[in-house]
Amino acid sequence: MSGFRREGDNVRVGITDHAQAELTDVVFVELPKVARMWKQTRRWRGGIGQGRERHLRAPSRNVVEANNALLTNNAALITTDHSAKAGFLRSKSTIPDDLKNLLNAAAYQEQIEG
Repeated sequence: MSGFRREGDNVRVGITDHAQAELTDVVFVELPKVARMWKQTRRWRGGIGQGRERHLRAPSRNVVEANNALLTNNAALITTDHSAKAGFLRSKSTIPDDLKNLLNAAAYQEQIEG
């Protein structure tokens, strides 16, 4: 599952703790190109590990501003480093109102436990 952290009109994209637990030993990460338009319906192959593959989706219509270059040489960071540096990318929403529907961490936790 995609995990998002809103930073104004920007969003950091990673994966949730639940997905990290399921996707142990990540061996490959695919990152979208910087400056690419990324629509909500578009998914991309975020990571592959132990025979499992995770596709990530966009939180809103946005433009990819930066990729996490650290993942190019060390894909395992996505499951071993829970800090901000382990996210996949940062994007800029082209429709900031789309971001109003994102759950914060507490609401997400309540949803998966409920």
